[in-house]
Amino acid sequence: MIDVKTLRQLVIATGNRNKFVEFQKLLAPLGITLLMGKDLCPNLEVEETGETFLENARLKAQAWCERTNLPALADDSGIEVAALGGRPGVRSARYAPTDAECRAKLLGELAGVADRSARFAAALVLCWPDGSEWSTLQYCDGSVTEQELGERGFGYDSLFLPLGETKTFAQMTMEEKDAVSHRGKATRQLFLALGGKCDTIKS
Repeated sequence: MIDVKTLRQLVIATGNRNKFVEFQKLLAPLGITLLMGKDLCPNLEVEETGETFLENARLKAQAWCERTNLPALADDSGIEVAALGGRPGVRSARYAPTDAECRAKLLGELAGVADRSARFAAALVLCWPDGSEWSTLQYCDGSVTEQELGERGFGYDSLFLPLGETKTFAQMTMEEKDAVSHRGKATRQLFLALGGKCDTIKS
């Protein structure tokens, strides 16, 4: 178990403000001061050369940890579509130049395709300056809708309908999304590793 008493400040290794806000809400009960990586190191760019979500998360966590000399938490996430052989996968954010173009491209590739099953993956890696590490990989199964639904969220949220739900991620409140999402599940594992309790997040 990670000793939460030694974790006073935590760098969120990202330049994505939406992800940072999600982590702020998810980790708020721990009482840890969160720092956005891009605010601390605006010129730090990490090339995501890994072939898996865990590898890419590790690259980012290690880079920000080394640069700031503080514990750093990195997330790498994406959508894997069965009919596309798991694409876009680790290249979800780089599938097209913008989020809107990514969604349009995915819809285009799935035009007329009956099997729209997909899953979101989220890897979390937490690195310490002493070289120690904690990690987890969690999934949320679901399907790709035939059109965008909802205005909340980011990325592919308006196209993803979680299994057993009636709303896309983009139609859900932050609390509803956190309860079933890949990132919510991964963060629940972090809570448990820190000795915390996450009764409101489904496993």
